[in-house]
Amino acid sequence: MRRKLATAAFAASLIALAVSATADTGPSPAVCPVEFERSYEAFEEFEYDTGWLGLDPVASPDELGIGMRIFVHAAGEVKTYLPGEAILADGAPVFELTYEGEEDGGELELDVGVMMAGKFAYNLGIFGSGITDLPMVPNFDFLFYDLRSFTPFLLEGSAQAPVVASDEIEEAELYTLDIVEVLTGVDIPGLGGGIVIYAGGSVSAELAGVRMVTVQDGADEEIVHAAEEEVADWEPSGTPAEEGEATYEADVALRGVMDLTPTAFLEVPLLGTWEIVDVTIPIELMDVTAVWDYDAQPLSFDVSGFGGGDDGTGPDGQTDAGMEDGEGISSSGCGCDAAGSRTGGSLVRLLGVALF
Repeated sequence: MRRKLATAAFAASLIALAVSATADTGPSPAVCPVEFERSYEAFEEFEYDTGWLGLDPVASPDELGIGMRIFVHAAGEVKTYLPGEAILADGAPVFELTYEGEEDGGELELDVGVMMAGKFAYNLGIFGSGITDLPMVPNFDFLFYDLRSFTPFLLEGSAQAPVVASDEIEEAELYTLDIVEVLTGVDIPGLGGGIVIYAGGSVSAELAGVRMVTVQDGADEEIVHAAEEEVADWEPSGTPAEEGEATYEADVALRGVMDLTPTAFLEVPLLGTWEIVDVTIPIELMDVTAVWDYDAQPLSFDVSGFGGGDDGTGPDGQTDAGMEDGEGISSSGCGCDAAGSRTGGSLVRLLGVALF
């Protein structure tokens, strides 16, 4: 009796194994890589002129004093890169489309440079007057840079949205000039003057996904993904290859400001010292809020192994097993596997013999 019970238990395990081995798990999803890239020339033509600060040699040519004029030029770029995959899975009665970003494969890069040049004017009476370039060699060069990695596509539900790249430079003394020594080449007792320039600032770029829009070839309606891991229907075309294109939309916010503080003083014998210039000038480098439309990416899926998106009958009239209806699998339960073999049924019959 014990022998029969042990044999029965062993046979039941083998039956379960045979059924599991012959079960149809369905075809693997079809995958198509996508890569979305876009960059923004942040300061293609940005120029800022403070105008004359302090002495204005044009408006007041006879006035004693010193003055300066600062020119600011900004150049830079914001780059985005979002790689991932479009995934098409077999389903009934339609296929299922999802998008998955490459883990930590996305990049938001901020690279901005601010350059400055200037002129200064002076009227020191018997010591001379004129206008000359500020001797900046090289000219000021402020660099803001940051690079952030993330997992695309930053749609609703993403824990990383929005992703922000930013850089900040605290206010610091950038430039100092003893104008008397520069102009005369000597140290004149009691006569002095100088220019000191301070600057600081911050720049940021923010990116968040809005939606992925897919259009099947030959279809009029759009397939829209607005959330992470969202599944959308794809109507099978009945061909071995499903094709279309995908576009990506994202919200972008670009901010940048620079605080420029030029100061100038003059010391004249018997007359004392004057603070001629001491002002902070906020310069807006950029303030952009926009929706970016990325270039369309082609989609192509090999679905030749799919079941056609219906209840088991593919576009060529075959069953999922690749057999004409009624072939290979008998309605009387012959035990054929998905390819029409009788391995599973034979194993079960042998086990039945072993039981008895």
